[in-house]
Amino acid sequence: MMSDEVLNDESKGKELAKRESELERVGHNVVNLHPSWIKYDLMTDSWTELLSEQMTERMDFLRSQVDYSDTENYTASVFPFAHFLNVAQGRSAEAFFWKVGGRKNAIVAQNMLFPTTRQHLVMNRMTPVECAVSHAFDKKSTDLFRGNLDCSKLRDLVRDEKGVGYIYIEAENNAAGGYPVSMSNVKEVRQIIADHDIKMVLDATRLVENCVMIKRYESGYSDKTLHEIFLEFCGYFDSMTCSLAKDYGITRGGIIATNDERLFYRAKDNVSFYGPGINATDKAMINVAMEGWDFVEEMATRRVDQAQRLHKAITDSGLPIISPAAGHCVLFDVSDYMDVEQYKNPATSFVTKIYAATGIRGGSHVSGMEKENCKIYYVRFAIPLCMPDEKIDALTAPFIAELKSITATSLPDLEKTSSIPGITGLLNAHYKPVCLTSEDNKIHAQA
Repeated sequence: MMSDEVLNDESKGKELAKRESELERVGHNVVNLHPSWIKYDLMTDSWTELLSEQMTERMDFLRSQVDYSDTENYTASVFPFAHFLNVAQGRSAEAFFWKVGGRKNAIVAQNMLFPTTRQHLVMNRMTPVECAVSHAFDKKSTDLFRGNLDCSKLRDLVRDEKGVGYIYIEAENNAAGGYPVSMSNVKEVRQIIADHDIKMVLDATRLVENCVMIKRYESGYSDKTLHEIFLEFCGYFDSMTCSLAKDYGITRGGIIATNDERLFYRAKDNVSFYGPGINATDKAMINVAMEGWDFVEEMATRRVDQAQRLHKAITDSGLPIISPAAGHCVLFDVSDYMDVEQYKNPATSFVTKIYAATGIRGGSHVSGMEKENCKIYYVRFAIPLCMPDEKIDALTAPFIAELKSITATSLPDLEKTSSIPGITGLLNAHYKPVCLTSEDNKIHAQA
């Protein structure tokens, strides 16, 4: 009779072989894996790209709560803006907003925005300029609010460049690693532009987690409710775009919000022309999601706790990780684990190895556009809303074990074999493993 240890090893061996087979089928690129194959999916926190029992249960609940006779606009009770439009997703909101709200040749000062967001600005003939704090990726910095704008840089930009038209701030700045923006920072930004014709626009996609961080770590906010903090934060902005698929427990939906009535009607005309991408039932479900603010607060707070707990476990194990803990993900510099100069695709090799060994899918981190903020060797593991605590606890030990294994062994490199052009070709590329044979090409163990 086989011992439990032998049976356990045999089971792990079968799981490893299965995942290696799956990777081979999709060209050794975790982006191409079908969600149903993945044990722990931490590649994204966007519900538009995930599958889970918790998501199905949540969507069934929202559908069951739809009341087509309810004329109340619950979005207006959450966000302190005068006018609202629902569209299919956050990228749609950005596309519609900047098409009508942007100004040709205007400079848009920003923290670090997602590439698709920057592209909407460029396509509408605006110039995005990063004004992120200089220590956003400084490993020695202990500052939590790395999503902040550098106000000194912003003052210089406003003084020297007459074409600054907008400030675009993403709360809990994803490209900066999920780090929050402080209330004091948006206040100061507002003061800097007070005497200028410059509009402030908010990306509120992960604002709830940002408010959790403000409540916990910014002086003067511990006694305020999350929604009070949320309302104050929004109050410094003229308009807003938002994806609802991260903080609000819904698989589709985006919001355009503004206090500018003329802009609102231009946006409404534009949405009417192209179509919002959602139907009446979708809109009703969004309204139900907005009504359930207590749920949103609870889940967002739990996700911050989960990210911090996972970060602490990794830190306590002595492994390198970007610190301090952020709001919705954990971030790694692959160069802390591998001799990246010897690899063609080190980040891809890293996340592929993690998935094969543990069933945990992470992904390459998309950072800023300026040279000092472009971190091609960074990877992230993002925690989706409503992920059970027991799942986080279950993945922690194998995750740490595999990270320790990577510091002491050699990974194969991954050589690109596909030739599809464009962003699609880059994201969905196929690779083949290439073993590194020389001593110089081995992954160096960390002290």
